[in-house]
Amino acid sequence: MYKKNIRQSTISRRMRRGLLAAALLAGGGAAAAANAEAAYPDRPITLVVPAPPGGGVDTVGRVLAQQLSLQLNVSVIIENKTGAGGVVGARYVKQAKPDGYTLLLNANHQIVNPMIRPSAGYDGIKDFDAISIVGRVPLGVVVSSKAPYKSIGELFAAAKAHPGEISWANSSTGTAGHLGVELLRSRSGTETTLINYNGGAPALTAVMGGQVTAMVEPLTSVLPHVPSGKIRVIAVTSAQRVPQLPDVPTVAESGLPGFEMNSWYAVWAPKDTPMAIRKKVADAVNAAVHSKLFKERMEASAYQAEGSNPEQATAFEIEQAKGYQALVDKVKIKVEE
Repeated sequence: MYKKNIRQSTISRRMRRGLLAAALLAGGGAAAAANAEAAYPDRPITLVVPAPPGGGVDTVGRVLAQQLSLQLNVSVIIENKTGAGGVVGARYVKQAKPDGYTLLLNANHQIVNPMIRPSAGYDGIKDFDAISIVGRVPLGVVVSSKAPYKSIGELFAAAKAHPGEISWANSSTGTAGHLGVELLRSRSGTETTLINYNGGAPALTAVMGGQVTAMVEPLTSVLPHVPSGKIRVIAVTSAQRVPQLPDVPTVAESGLPGFEMNSWYAVWAPKDTPMAIRKKVADAVNAAVHSKLFKERMEASAYQAEGSNPEQATAFEIEQAKGYQALVDKVKIKVEE
């Protein structure tokens, strides 16, 4: 009996030591994690842009990265990871370590891509942590300056009078411009043709040359071509008119009440990135997008700076996703792969 008690006592002591060691390890791990969060950032950050250099998303990313470097006091390096309309870059960030050193800057097709691409391999909301809404850009409905259409109403009238003859240029499936076209076609009840191009530049060139009737494209890409007189902006898709084109009515003013479609941009992190890090980056994004330099670089292109905290960004993307999913389901948008 005595020996049995000794054995039990020995086992009990070993268990206590084991539990204590486990607790110390857990505490040490938690302390290390807390220290890492407190020290963040202490090395360069990679901001992944899932689009080629020179486009709208890349332009926003580069101006933002410059300002974030100043706010966070570390280098913020742009890494363009292109392919499959943004899917390649998004997958890369999804698989990255959730420590705040690999972030994603993308437009709203980050949310749309998984809805229309069966092989995307991720959920735009569930597989990422939203950090901040950076801002938005209204879209312009444009035609060639040689085209007879001076308003959305005239364009719709022609489409109804000649079904199938009016054509829309599409820069990329699932982008804000493409969704804008689909929403216009759906709301107006017109039968028109969609012609796909490999990017906004060739699509705009086709419109200017008269090969395609019209296009919906972010004003960031449209406005530089307005002074040349080669294109005409007949409406904007924002809720209000834009200062850069004060005489151009909104689509809502032009006969489709409540119509609104913008290209918006946000910063995401891999899922399970600590909230303390997300909030620190969000604070830096807010300061960056409201900096004098950012406004000077972006507002001339009709860019509207915003900024938000992670909770607001998450609520916003969920709300937007509902509208996108409804449109995708209604008009049956799908990328054949």
